[in-house]
Amino acid sequence: MGVRRLSGNADSDDGAGLSTRDCAGLTVRVGMVVRVLALPEGLLGMLDPHERARVASLLGQALAVIDVDEWGKAWVEQWWPEGDGDCSSHSLALEPDAMAVCPAGTVPDGPTV
Repeated sequence: MGVRRLSGNADSDDGAGLSTRDCAGLTVRVGMVVRVLALPEGLLGMLDPHERARVASLLGQALAVIDVDEWGKAWVEQWWPEGDGDCSSHSLALEPDAMAVCPAGTVPDGPTV
């Protein structure tokens, strides 16, 4: 049986969907774009140099929220093409103080696959 992130919510404003808050207290929902202000503590030290560089590159990036979990963390991800049609990705669970909501209409940064 595979592992599945549970979607829950620390903050459901109006029942219209899962949400959490950013560093300024603004509502964050799936589909919104947030800027990554900090990486989870200790994460980079657990990665090999190639993966560390990729994850470190997410700092400051504007990324779309793909999930909000039961602990109020917003999940974002980035994909990189690897050649021959393959790609790889990294997902991050961001605490409220590690993200800032981007203005409406902001296009996510980074490679598109």
